[in-house]
Amino acid sequence: MKNIRQIAKKSLDTFGNATTKRIIKQFAGKYNMVYFGHVDPQEDEYELVRGLTVSTSHIDNHYTVGAYSGRDAILVERRNTLTFPGKPDATYRWTIAQLDLKRSGLPHVFIDSHHHDAMFYANAFMSKNGMQDMTSYFSGVSATFAQRCKLFAMPAAYSKVGSLVTPEVAETLAKHFHQFDYEFFDDRVLVYASNHTVTPAILEDMFRVGAWLADTFDNVEFTE
Repeated sequence: MKNIRQIAKKSLDTFGNATTKRIIKQFAGKYNMVYFGHVDPQEDEYELVRGLTVSTSHIDNHYTVGAYSGRDAILVERRNTLTFPGKPDATYRWTIAQLDLKRSGLPHVFIDSHHHDAMFYANAFMSKNGMQDMTSYFSGVSATFAQRCKLFAMPAAYSKVGSLVTPEVAETLAKHFHQFDYEFFDDRVLVYASNHTVTPAILEDMFRVGAWLADTFDNVEFTE
């Protein structure tokens, strides 16, 4: 019985991978992007999508590069299995859209719309101990945002984070795009679809909100 389940799961994974490939290649064609498929960080030369999901064990597939709304862009599906002492392994899958900004110097922020668990946080923040849950500080900015999202950043960057996550940004993400998670730092914005089945509509929404955030952040002036 176990072998039958394993064979059935493998067949479903193969079918799902083929479907994802077809959808992403269609999206790439629509925006004149280049589809590379699987990439191996040990052998291939390519721009690695960094952030909290990068690790020595992650696997990147459906790697696609090009431009969207006048910005350099990358699309990739990333999988990783995380381990933690005393707990069963947990497997995660993210479809990630990365868009470059026209400026740099953004603080490192991760916004989770309640798609991740304690094991993910333990692994993600292990080497970034300065990042803390700062959601409560944004309850006055948007009650909906504080209810639907968690925001992690370094407390010392609070004023800069507040300049980026304004009431308009917080309300828009919480009310209209809380199906995604977000990360931004330095000169890039990442939009995550966590464990979603890839569809054309999801890809369009990921890049649409990513470009809107990039446009918004490009025009922010930080006050010391």
